[in-house]
This record gives sequence, structure tokens and C-alpha cells, in this order.
Amino acid sequence: EEIEDKSFSLAQAIMSTQSWGGQAQAVNAGVGIFFQQEPDGRVYVKTVVKGGSADRDGNVCVGDIITMVEERSVLGEPLPVLRSLILGPQGTNVNLTFVREGEQGENTFDVQLTRGTAEYFSALDNAASKVNERRRSVQHGGYGAHSASIGRQSYGGPMATPPNMGMGASMSNDRMSPEGDDDVESLRLRQRQVLATAAAHKEEIERLRRMIMHERHDMEMREKEMKDMESRHREEAGRLSDQMRKADASRRDLEAQLLPMEQRIQDMEEEIAKGKDKERLRKEYIEELKIKFEDQIATLEQALLSEQNQRREDLVARHQAEGILTRVNAELKSAFNLLGIPGPKL
Repeated sequence: EEIEDKSFSLAQAIMSTQSWGGQAQAVNAGVGIFFQQEPDGRVYVKTVVKGGSADRDGNVCVGDIITMVEERSVLGEPLPVLRSLILGPQGTNVNLTFVREGEQGENTFDVQLTRGTAEYFSALDNAASKVNERRRSVQHGGYGAHSASIGRQSYGGPMATPPNMGMGASMSNDRMSPEGDDDVESLRLRQRQVLATAAAHKEEIERLRRMIMHERHDMEMREKEMKDMESRHREEAGRLSDQMRKADASRRDLEAQLLPMEQRIQDMEEEIAKGKDKERLRKEYIEELKIKFEDQIATLEQALLSEQNQRREDLVARHQAEGILTRVNAELKSAFNLLGIPGPKL
């Protein structure tokens, strides 16, 4: 039981977010994954950091698409939002949901990863290894449990600061009992672990500082690009405004030119309407003349027919009269011949 308590206290010394004297402050960390966002809004795993939480877990691969963080959908969310959801104090867990596309379709799976840097996990592994070595030495030495109990009673618990750790480190071995030597060794081990944690935290802070500087540089570049785009947009808006003003002026000029043309078109339409009226009247007049002409033709034809009938009757009467005259002449000639009188020449 004492051995388990000691190993737990050493692990806690590595995972603590605030160590002795306030020398190391709480550090936020991720899970060792670099993401990249596609134009359609999906975010996929671009890189898995070697030695990080995802690499140690072994389930997440490059190309996997993240869909949820702690049962919250992140589909379409920008990378800063996703980063804020994943980052947290080192040593805490976060639940992520991924989708992996394969030949047989999409496969959805969940993973629980511990936040922390690769250095953090390396220090944790080293601490666990040293704890195991210490456990074996205590088991073989036979007095480790008793010294651990004394150490906790003397210094107020596994995370308390020993008041004379520096002085105890300089004392000679012949003046210290085996139990005191074990306590000093345990405290030295804790000191090394805390220093390792502080170094890891320092490296993490430096990494975050570089990351912040990089993001700041990217933000400045994006801000500069935005300003350039805004300047170009203003120039484009000014150019478009000038073009619109010129277009309005051209439109007004065209409208001014179209007014007389429209007046001429209206006059022409009126002339065409008058011409159509005249044409209609002319056609009506021609139609009336045609009717009158047809009536006159019919009257003349009737008169001609009457004249022709009259002529035929006169011709018949003439022929009859000539026949009668011929017969009368013949009878007169016969009478004169009978009388022996020469008749008149007819």
C-alpha cells in the first residue's frame, strides 16, 4: 500500500499543473494532431505527432475526418474553434469522434485521448520507470515502506516542500540513518521529477510561444492581405462608380438623342395613319366608282341589247318591205306587158 501511494505521488508530481513554490504554471496542451480544413468545411488529420497522445493511442490515422469533440459536432467549424475545444490542461482527457473512409464505406469510431505534449509523456514514462525501479529497490531493501510513511508524516504529504532539502542533500552518509537516507533519496527523486516537469512545461511554453508567434505572423499576413483586398475593393468600387457615372451620362445623352427621334417616329406614325386613312378613302371611292361603272355597263348592255333587237326587227321589216316591193314591181311589169304599155323604169 505504501509503495502504491509513493508511485501515485510521483505520477501526480509529473501531471500537476502547479508545482512547488509556483515555479511551473498550468499549461494547456493538445493531443498531438495537426488538422487541415478542406474547402467544403471538413477537417481531416494532416499529421500525427510522434510520441504524442494520438500516436501513443494508435487508433487515429492521417486522413481521418474529425466530426465531434465531447459529443459536440464540429462539422463546418473553423480550425480556431476546433483547437479551443481540444486544448486543455495537461493530463486531462478529451473524447473525439472520427470518420474513416474506406473501400467498404465510412467507419465512425470514438477515441479518448489524454492531453499533453510528447515531452510531457516522455517525462511521465521516465517517472514511471524510475518509480518502478524505486519500487523494486524498496521491495528488495525491506525498509522503503516505513521510510515512505515517515517522509509523508514529516513533510505533510507527498506534494509538500521539504524545508531543509538542500541541507539534507549535503549531509554525510555516516550521520544519517538508513531511513533518513531513503527520505533524502525520495525527495531528490521528487526534485528531479519536478525539475523535469518544469523543463517540460518550459519547452511547452516555448513551443506555444513559437506557435503564437507563428499564428501572430499568419494573422498579420492575413490582416495585410485583408487590407490589400479592402484597398483593391475600394479601388474596384471607385472604378465601378466611375463607370456607372459614365454609363449614366451616356444614358442621358442617348435619351436626349432619342427624344427627337421619337418625335420623328411619332410624326411618321401620324403620317402613316393619315396615309392609311387616305388609302382607305381612295379604296372606298374606287369601290363606289366600280359599282357605278358596273351599273352603267349593265344599263348600256341593256340598251345595246334593246338596240340590237330593234335593228333585227327593222331588218326583218326591211326584208319584208323589199319582198313586197319586188312582188309589186313584178306585178306592175306584168300588167304593163299585158296592156302593151312600156312600164316605167324602176
